[in-house]
Order: sequence, then C-alpha cells, then structure tokens
Amino acid sequence: MDGLHLVVEKAAPEQVQTNPVIAARLAIAWWNTSLSHPRQDKASEEDMSIAAGVVRLLLEIARVDCLALGEVTADDLDTLRTRSGSSPAFGVVCGRAGQDGRSQDTGIIYRKSRLEAIAGEEELLFTGFADQRYKVALRTAFIVDGQRELLHLFVSHWPSRLWCHQGASVRHSFGKQLADKLDDVRKRFGKDAKIVLAGDFNDEPFDAPLAEQLCATRDRWLATKKDSLLYNPFWRHLGEAHPRVPGKDASNEAGTYYYKGGAVTRWHTFDQIMFSSSFLKGTGWQLNEEATRVLRTPDLAALIVNRETIFDHLPVLGVAEFSNMEEG
Repeated sequence: MDGLHLVVEKAAPEQVQTNPVIAARLAIAWWNTSLSHPRQDKASEEDMSIAAGVVRLLLEIARVDCLALGEVTADDLDTLRTRSGSSPAFGVVCGRAGQDGRSQDTGIIYRKSRLEAIAGEEELLFTGFADQRYKVALRTAFIVDGQRELLHLFVSHWPSRLWCHQGASVRHSFGKQLADKLDDVRKRFGKDAKIVLAGDFNDEPFDAPLAEQLCATRDRWLATKKDSLLYNPFWRHLGEAHPRVPGKDASNEAGTYYYKGGAVTRWHTFDQIMFSSSFLKGTGWQLNEEATRVLRTPDLAALIVNRETIFDHLPVLGVAEFSNMEEG
C-alpha cells in the first residue's frame, strides 16, 4: 500500500550505546493480521501486500526483534518474511495443527542476529472442554544475544466472542491452562524466569480469564512482590488515546481491535503483551513501559474502520532493556 507509515517513537541509538546502565534493547510485537481466518475466504493479493507492508515497518522502523502474528498459515509466514526484504536475516516459528494448518493460526518471525530458537522448547498448548479442543498458546523459548538467560514466549489467539461468548466457562479454562504452564516454566527455570505473553485474547485486561485466572494485574508494585503475578501494561490502553480538549482534534483509536458492528463500543483492547514479575525488578531484561504501546498506524487505522476491508486489529509493542544496574 503506497504511503503506509508507522507512528512510533524510536529510541536514539547513541543513547543506548553511551548509557552505562542500558546495554541493549529487545522489542517484541504482536499483530493479528486477519489474513487466514478459518471462517473467511483466502486473503487477496492486495491484502497480502498491505500486511507485508505493515510487517516490514514493524521490523525496520519499529525495530522489532520478535514479531508474533495471528491468523497466519505457514505459507503466509514465509510470504511475509520474504516480502520484508530481509528474508535471510529472520527465522520463523510456526504453530500449526490439523491437516489444513489453519486450526492453530499463530507464528513468529524473529531476528536471527538477536535471538536463537531453542530446539525442543516449541509446544502447542490446548485445553479440552465439553468434548472440544481449544488452542491456548504457542510456546517457545529463545536465547537472547547469546546470554544464558532464556526468554520464554507464549503466543495466543483465543476464540472470538462471536462463537465463544464473553463469560463462557471455557474461557476461564484458557486462563487456567496457561497459568498452569507458566508455573511449570517457573519450576523448571526458576521463579525469576523471563516470561512474555502476547496475543489476541478476545478478552479485555479486566475480564476474569486474564485478571483472575491468569493473574495479570494492573498493579505494578504488587507484581514486583508476587512472582505468581503477571504485569499487564495494556490496562492503560483501554480507552481513547488522547483526552478531548475543546477546539482541538482528538480523533484517535480507542483500543486495539475494531468491531464494525459494535452497538455500545466498537473498540476493544483484546491485543496485549504481558510480562512476568522478573521484568520489573533486579538486573537483566527490564520492562520499558514508556516504549510499550499500541502502534497507531494511520493508514492501517483507516483500513480497520473501513467495512470493505478484512483488517480489524492494530499491532502492539512491548520493549525491554538490558540493565546492568540493580534497581532500588
């Protein structure tokens, strides 16, 4: 798409190089592409070109190191990586199950110069409910910049509320199953294991599957005191991005997902990135919440609110910085 551009504040490279406390930056993003949904026709060539443009901007302009994607097949991932213009520089992790490869529709494009995927740590997580099987997450682990500490990444695309409604009992099991797996990771790798969850949960931060079953809190201080809690910085992205001031244009997006048929609200914050408490304390990789945000892409936003397009999600970004100094 001609003129597609991304509004994102880039960190100054010279700042990172000269700051003795911050040694490196790690950017993780999630975007539900809408390309390959089991209940819709295959995306057009124009749709793929637009999606490839967004991916290219995320990798090049937002400097994303690990890009998790939703509603993609293995072929989609290969196409998006190739069209990014730097195919050899990026690896792919594809979460796929079922003969058509569409029942598990998440995948990851990662920068090989920064991240090394750990063999044997890739896993598809499912939960059973009423004789049905639901996908919960794609789990994988990376070595970052050759360091010994692992990054444990869980990528999720939970079922839509259109056929798995808000408050359904099965949605609680999604959060509980994922929480149990996080406990397994902490038992294997220690209570300070670096864990990141990213995805389209089709639930808001305050909904019970996330806030109660998964224990993803808005309370940053409490998250530093309890290793069992996750910190969810996307609580702050529940509404209008900018306040209304008389005489000023405050038009903006009010979430990450736009439901064109919404009666009370058309915007929801379903796309989120959550962090284990170890990202909030000590040394090593530490959350930079100022750089963690919804990536507001004006051209993509125009497509999202257009009823004639398939796109309905904005990307979200999570940033961590490697700290050499103990906090406190």
